[in-house]
Amino acid sequence: RRAAGAVFLLAARPSAQQGVDLILLRHGQSVNNVWPRQGPLGKVDGELSSEGLQEAASAGRCISDLGHQPDLVLASALLRTQQTALLAFPEKVIHVAPFVSETGWDSSWLHPASVPRPIDDQLDFIKKQFGPGMAELLSFAWATPQEKCFPPDWNRFLQWLWENNDLQDLLARSARRSSAARRPLIALVSHGNYLGEVLSASGWDEGHPGTAEVYSTFLPIDEVAGNQTGFSRLRVQGSICPGFPGEQSAKIIWAGLAIALASILVAAFIWCKDDNGEEEGYAARQTLSPSSPKGCPDGSQVWPLLEDRTAPSRSTS
Repeated sequence: RRAAGAVFLLAARPSAQQGVDLILLRHGQSVNNVWPRQGPLGKVDGELSSEGLQEAASAGRCISDLGHQPDLVLASALLRTQQTALLAFPEKVIHVAPFVSETGWDSSWLHPASVPRPIDDQLDFIKKQFGPGMAELLSFAWATPQEKCFPPDWNRFLQWLWENNDLQDLLARSARRSSAARRPLIALVSHGNYLGEVLSASGWDEGHPGTAEVYSTFLPIDEVAGNQTGFSRLRVQGSICPGFPGEQSAKIIWAGLAIALASILVAAFIWCKDDNGEEEGYAARQTLSPSSPKGCPDGSQVWPLLEDRTAPSRSTS
């Protein structure tokens, strides 16, 4: 990865090219990133763990220390990104946005962590955890009804973002400023698998995002005959705040259990195969002499063999 300072200079440098600077932030560690709550054992719309709360605040300090002040902050329809956004950008209104939630949203039994709680339940949780003042900073105005926030789809998100009136106002104000002014800056708080797919499709191949990892990216604006038509392909400039490997231990435990289970199944298969071989041998011996125990030859079979072996050899002349 590039050094954080180098990436910051690249992201902050004014450019004549029209577009939006976009900060991508993965949520902090959730309770579903901690053993044993993975996959089907996860909690529906699981909240941040105590460690994840600290990671979210740490990511916010890192972004602030680098001089980034977002004009617009977006989060997914899932609770853990909303918590992360509120902690990372405590003075900003957090807008819940569509099409940026985690993959697996349509498999509640297999991926319960990707299924949202009702909006009222999310707000109640935020109020109890952070207080009513923080809850007022969480806006669902762009994300109702909740089912309209799915499926996660980057291209549909870009289309929605382009048509957003607040963004168009930001772009208009930016165009009226001098060319030395910075571009509009948007922060998007989303999820590991979703962001991993978006980054990979954009040519970034530096591994799965860590919890609370921050990326600096740029969204150029396409123009046709002088008319702006929408956003172009995302350009990833680098990771500016390293993430935390909080879920790695859980993955290691699951991998160890999978290996142990596979070993037990292989051993059981070999044992059954050997046992079947012994049974087949026993059955064959019983066929030779059903009356003898365990298929051993009885006396009538043994004595002729012994007589043949002990009889003196006869020479022929």
